Amino acid sequence: MLETDLRLTPALRCALKKPFGRIGALRKRPAFLVAVGDAASRSLSRLKPDVSVFDCKVERKGVKPLTTKPDYRCANPAGRITRSAWRALEKAFRKKRSTVFVKGEEDLLALPAVLLAPLGAIVAYGQPGKGLVLVKATRQKKRQAGRFIARFARA
Repeated sequence: MLETDLRLTPALRCALKKPFGRIGALRKRPAFLVAVGDAASRSLSRLKPDVSVFDCKVERKGVKPLTTKPDYRCANPAGRITRSAWRALEKAFRKKRSTVFVKGEEDLLALPAVLLAPLGAIVAYGQPGKGLVLVKATRQKKRQAGRFIARFARA
């Protein structure tokens, strides 16, 4: 559980521009699949992600919602990870095949998704201009995500 909202710092923004996993396609469905972002959720829809996180925007342009009845809703302004978003993700991970609508921006939520995902899960998100980033939730990746989150400023 997150105790306070987090704010992205300029130094951390630079560090997070590098993909957190490998760029590529996912051909086979893993035991647990998380899609963060509208483009990632749409491209993986045939694999039926266990958790899909979306904000109805792709590269800041409005797009049609994945669903009109998301399982969870939260607020998460750009450059932040809010307690509201963290709680929504925690709930979504406990329910099979859930959707989380983010009012604001979901980009940074790949980090808590890696922390919350079961070991071996794949967390997928889009990297503008590069493609789909696939992060396997290993102990090492969870530690790395935790270190990134520790570097956020407390809002």
